[in-house]
Amino acid sequence: MKTPETCPFCDAHIVPTATGRALQALGASATAVVLAACYGGAPDKWTGMPDSGDTGRSSNDLTADDFTLELTSSGVSLVLHDAPAPMSFGMVEQGVCGDACWVAESCVGATEGVSVCHDAGTTGVTLSLVTSADEVRASETTLFHDGLDSDIGYMLDAGDACYTWGAGASYYDGLGCFSL
Repeated sequence: MKTPETCPFCDAHIVPTATGRALQALGASATAVVLAACYGGAPDKWTGMPDSGDTGRSSNDLTADDFTLELTSSGVSLVLHDAPAPMSFGMVEQGVCGDACWVAESCVGATEGVSVCHDAGTTGVTLSLVTSADEVRASETTLFHDGLDSDIGYMLDAGDACYTWGAGASYYDGLGCFSL
C-alpha cells in the first residue's frame, strides 16, 4: 500500500505506524491519515495517537535525560530510560590518537577491517572490555573503557533520527544527527 512521506501542507515527515496502516485498511486515504497526524500535533504519527505499547514519543525527541552512559575499567554500560524506539549505539575515538583512532564501533566506520554497531534495543546494552580488535563483537564486547586518553564521540541511532554527544562527536558531522 503506497503512503506519502510528508504532509502536503506543512512538510512534516510522517512515519507510518500500525494504527495508520489499520486506518488505511479500513478505507481511510493515505492523505487523510497524514493530514490527521499533521493537524493532530504529532507529525511523526499517522494518527496522532500512540499505538498499544508505544511510549507516545517519537524517536526524534530523545534528550540526554533519556539515557545513562558509564565507561568503567571493565567496559561500557548504556541504559536507556523510556526509549521511544529501538536504538543502535556507536562510539568513536578521536583526538590524541591521530590516525590510530579506533572507529570500528562507530556504526559508520571501520578499523583494521572491523566494523561494528551495537544493538541497544529500547533498554540499553552492556559491553565487556576485550583487549584486541578481533575480540570485538556487536552488542557484546568493546575496546572502550574509562582509561582512554582520547576524545570519545557517541551516537544513538533510531533509524529515522540519530543523536550524538561527547568530545569526539564531530566524527558524526554530516550525518544529520541531533547534538545532545
